[in-house]
Amino acid sequence: MKQSFKILLLLLLTTGCGVKNGKEEIEKKIQAKADDCKGAANCIVKIADLTSFKWDGLCVFNTPLPKQDVETALGVPYPDYEEGTRPLIFFYQGKIVYSENNPNGLIKGTPGQVIYDYAVGLHYGVYNPQNAVFNVKVEKGGPKTFYSMHLVRAVK
Repeated sequence: MKQSFKILLLLLLTTGCGVKNGKEEIEKKIQAKADDCKGAANCIVKIADLTSFKWDGLCVFNTPLPKQDVETALGVPYPDYEEGTRPLIFFYQGKIVYSENNPNGLIKGTPGQVIYDYAVGLHYGVYNPQNAVFNVKVEKGGPKTFYSMHLVRAVK
């Protein structure tokens, strides 16, 4: 009986909302948070509140880049690279602790792409748990819905 309870508990913990194949699916959690706000002017998303692991850096990409460019931005090899995707990569003490390769919705028509507002001319954004605080808005681009993330504050 105890063994069955442990297995059931493990299944519940690993298959809950926003978790797939042991992955947390942070982008899906952002989408759910924005949808819960129902169009409110201020829908604040703190990335640190969406994660269950320890991290001190986050690198996000709005568009696919070649593996070499992603690894140059990260400063470390990225063994989980998938061509044509938008990586979302968390670090702790210089090592990758979690990553997602999200589909490129603007090209492939995948609904729900999360778009980060970072400096013009950069191909990626870098954040930490203190400054990864965004006002997220649900936007429509023709028939597609996407989520626009605007940095709320920059804290050093």
